[in-house]
Amino acid sequence: MQEVNLEQYKACLAHLATSPEHATREDELGKSDDDRGYLEVVDPYRLDRIKLLGSKALIRLNDKTQVFIGRGNPHIRTRNRHTNEVVALASLIASATGLNESLTAAAALGHDIGHLPFGHHGEQALSTVIGSKVSHAVVGVIIARRVERQTNGLNLTRQTLEAILYHSSGAGKVQPSCKITQEATAVMWADKIAYVFADVNDFKRTLNDSARLVNEMNRRASWFGCNQRQRIVHCVHALVKESAQTGRISFEQSECAQEFASFKDWLYKEAYFPSQKGRNVIIEGLMGVHNLLATCPEFGDCYIPLLTALLTDREARFLMELSFDHRTLSIEQIPHLGITEIYPHLRGAQIDLVSPWA
Repeated sequence: MQEVNLEQYKACLAHLATSPEHATREDELGKSDDDRGYLEVVDPYRLDRIKLLGSKALIRLNDKTQVFIGRGNPHIRTRNRHTNEVVALASLIASATGLNESLTAAAALGHDIGHLPFGHHGEQALSTVIGSKVSHAVVGVIIARRVERQTNGLNLTRQTLEAILYHSSGAGKVQPSCKITQEATAVMWADKIAYVFADVNDFKRTLNDSARLVNEMNRRASWFGCNQRQRIVHCVHALVKESAQTGRISFEQSECAQEFASFKDWLYKEAYFPSQKGRNVIIEGLMGVHNLLATCPEFGDCYIPLLTALLTDREARFLMELSFDHRTLSIEQIPHLGITEIYPHLRGAQIDLVSPWA
């Protein structure tokens, strides 16, 4: 691994950092917000992070899949652990390049709050149910704006919301939007780098019956370093150097960036979705959960796809098992589910899963 002296690139993009003065909110005066007394005295993006830390959506990530369903090893990552790793890595990139660290950290903290139960399997299930593509990035904005705080929303800045919306390009492809800030692009790359090398470790913890796949994964990952820390450092150094040279956050042109893109594409083809049969079982199970929730009289005025999206993995598994023996559902059967706290406020709310700004 070739060492890169980051000192010479320090603050290379400081002139592109998003100023707190540019922060905008839907409710600028905070009239409907409990934190209105802070809006004029606290850094707006730091305040976004504080709000996200107190959200129910972030709590639910403790019990949502990162990659592996039915985790046995406590070291296998949850979606919440992944989020914390992205916050750390994105903040490091922002610090090295001179971008706004508060905005970067807030966006990283919120980037996955819209993930459905069982990750991308949940997206596919609800996409089939509603007949339109469901994206966790879009759902994240909807939750932040329309679901949290009894549907009053978190009143996050537009900059943080847009970073959540544009952080993922899907299927491993990376296409930064010209609409977003440099901080949002930093979060996008931090997300990719964090999950690729963390997933390598988690694959090793679970693929005991696939020595061929693990050996090939090790061979490809070793190009970046001997362990997760070395691999991440290698990529961050290459990203900072390339960003200084191109005048924007960039990780596409260097040899390291191209090797990373190749490795990530290989993971998507060979490791992430190897069994269509296994995927179909989960997708069909989640569709059954949606249909079961639709039979509950108390949910009659609620948008059932949204309630399904708010479930954790554990809750979805419970409902899958319940659906085997019950054709209908009553609220008395599910007092422990998180949606029982939320659904009264969603009655009659005009919310769908594909319109982030509606």
